[in-house]
Amino acid sequence: MSGGKIAAVIFFILLLVWLLLLTLGNLGLMEGSTQKYVKDRKWDKMKEMLTKLYKADGTKDTTVCKSIRDWWADNQEDYDEFIEDQEDGDPETLQDWSFGIPVEIEFADFMDEYFEDVGKQNAEIDFIDIANGVALCEDELDVSELKENVVRIITPVADQVDGYDPTDDCSNVTSEQSVLPNYVWSYDDDTFIDISGIQDTEIGSTDWRNKVKKVCTPLAMDEEYVPAGTDSSGSATNPKIKFTNVANPITGTKIEVFEEGTSNLTTNLSYTFTSSTITSFEIEVAGLITFNKPLYVIKLDDKETDHIFAGNVGTISFGMNAATGTEGTDDYVAPTLKYDEIKFTPNIDIGKIGTVTIPDVKYDIILEADTFPKPATVGAGLPAVHSCLSTSKTVAKIENESFTKDSPVSFTQEQCYSTKPATDYVADIDFVAAKYTAYIRKTKTSTIATDPENPQYKFATLTRAAVATPPS
Repeated sequence: MSGGKIAAVIFFILLLVWLLLLTLGNLGLMEGSTQKYVKDRKWDKMKEMLTKLYKADGTKDTTVCKSIRDWWADNQEDYDEFIEDQEDGDPETLQDWSFGIPVEIEFADFMDEYFEDVGKQNAEIDFIDIANGVALCEDELDVSELKENVVRIITPVADQVDGYDPTDDCSNVTSEQSVLPNYVWSYDDDTFIDISGIQDTEIGSTDWRNKVKKVCTPLAMDEEYVPAGTDSSGSATNPKIKFTNVANPITGTKIEVFEEGTSNLTTNLSYTFTSSTITSFEIEVAGLITFNKPLYVIKLDDKETDHIFAGNVGTISFGMNAATGTEGTDDYVAPTLKYDEIKFTPNIDIGKIGTVTIPDVKYDIILEADTFPKPATVGAGLPAVHSCLSTSKTVAKIENESFTKDSPVSFTQEQCYSTKPATDYVADIDFVAAKYTAYIRKTKTSTIATDPENPQYKFATLTRAAVATPPS
């Protein structure tokens, strides 16, 4: 047999082997493969059902939530057995056989990629919460999808209704002589309901006005935890949550404060709007209420909102230079503020319960300033003192940490803060006279650098006053 024929035979055999491996891999028959793992852990069905839920628009498949719960009743035992068999927990890596050869992939990266459109690493927990009735279906819908569908006019009526704008559902339902949307979300029925037969030329119904208002002009406000202190008379005051810049409240609606990240445990703190013109109010944290979580979420009429705020997180302060010499003698130098160091002191345990660290939950503390280092004399041509981006306010961070109550941690100063452009970092400098604001956020779990950081929430401020210039 000639060399060419031998090569062709070998190529054909290798092709058959590759096709066999490709088939076995994609059928989920290769041990340790991503394809086998998603089938064994039921991820394939979870993803399928979550995808249907995220795309639900009320015009079809309005029973997806019931399907999830019925399927879970039949499959929960198999799922639990699979989890129990993972004696060492989730694998660190898996092998992707999509192309007929094993390609190693980190478990967390694979989970993010597999559930990319339905919650990434939260998808499995979201699914189980829905299946067990812990979370309502509308809570898991993408907010943009929900807003599109709550006030969507399904049948185009541009030639029938004055003021109809096909690009703006909100203007349609509030314009005079408008037709109410065909489908709106029913929080009571856990689905979209068809109201295509109802017309109201001026949207005169209070209930419908409120439904439209919740979507088109949603409640807006700023929240801030205020620690215990004293009033102007010197009397002790309880901690409180201060709400300011309130806009679009609806009389009779109720907000409640829940712990974030603890399956929505209530704090029993609430406030009912008595007027639609309220612009500020407070909720006192008194009695036996324990306020010891870093973040809290607001619910409106028992539905979760995107309003989250920081609780009794902690304080920030400058470090201290120790005293030298002997007090009462000429060589004694009293303690002084150490302006090249700012410390964060937690008021609560964060990311841990006592001495036990909560797995997979870490936090960042971000320090921002309203002023950056400047040349001593303002004038044209003077060199820059720092190299931080003009769009950044961040001057220091503590990243990917859990914290113990009353145990101070020093911030790490951003190198750009003390480094001129095109020069090497030498050492930290004193934090200049400025107002410093501290924020807390959950550490990003994604390993993709371009993925955005989690939202951050203000909890403390610190001011270094400028040195007064003596009169000349």
